[in-house]
Amino acid sequence: MIMICLVYELGGSFIDDLAFMILATPIFYPAVLKLGFNPLWFGILIGVVVMIGVVIPPVAVCVFVVRTSPRSLWAGYIRA
Repeated sequence: MIMICLVYELGGSFIDDLAFMILATPIFYPAVLKLGFNPLWFGILIGVVVMIGVVIPPVAVCVFVVRTSPRSLWAGYIRA
């Protein structure tokens, strides 16, 4: 499960979160069911992990959104 979360986190940092979840979930979902995990908790976990992936570099889509906001408190700290 840790490896699956790492794949989702890395994928979330390069591709948009919803697009990566639609792309990767059909691949990993049967394995998660075979491992005996609850599908509801898998969905919640993957949603959180992909959102963390959106914030971390190298692409960090959310950082670009915050950087372009003119009145953001973080705009001075983030150099994109």
